[in-house]
Amino acid sequence: MAKNGFGRLLFRFYIIYLILIFYGCASEPRFSGKGVLCGLVVDEKNRPVKEAVITCWRGAVCLQSCLTNENGIFNFYDLPPGLYEISGEKNDFSSLHRIKYRFSERGNMFCCQMNSLDWVLECAAEKLRCGQIEEMYKLLDNLTLSKSSYGKTAVSFYKACGKYYEGDKRSAKRYLKKAYDNKELLDEKCLSLFQDMELALLKEENNVQAD
Repeated sequence: MAKNGFGRLLFRFYIIYLILIFYGCASEPRFSGKGVLCGLVVDEKNRPVKEAVITCWRGAVCLQSCLTNENGIFNFYDLPPGLYEISGEKNDFSSLHRIKYRFSERGNMFCCQMNSLDWVLECAAEKLRCGQIEEMYKLLDNLTLSKSSYGKTAVSFYKACGKYYEGDKRSAKRYLKKAYDNKELLDEKCLSLFQDMELALLKEENNVQAD
């Protein structure tokens, strides 16, 4: 029994030893000097995202920024091996928030995804249907919105729905007001829900005034 116990203990130490070697090798730079950190940005359908602003960070220092090309590719030049953070944004797409990337080998490509406004709104609608309101807010707040009325109107509408679902009628009314001027940009289903919510809030307001 003692031998079996010692054997199991030895085996565990061996496994730990292998894990430490693996992570040590993974974090060790495989080149000296400087290299080009290459990356690729795609959307939810694996289509390249062009003209996204991508930024490379090391700690609090912004090292370089660039635009993705027609193929969604970006390059950061003259970087030594090490741990970096990559952020990115493009109007009407979800943002990249300081994703950690260990640059340890030339020729590797950092791949990341930025989702389109339409895809995010579809997911937001699904989260709303499932009652996952906080998850819906996270999706919407991660968007970089252009000056286009559609994106801002749709986001305000879904936030109004979320607040109404949570029972925060005052906030729901505030978000509906933001979406009101361009509500015709919403699809038929959302527009119908918009009108129903608007009537419900108005009815409640009238009831309060009557009391």
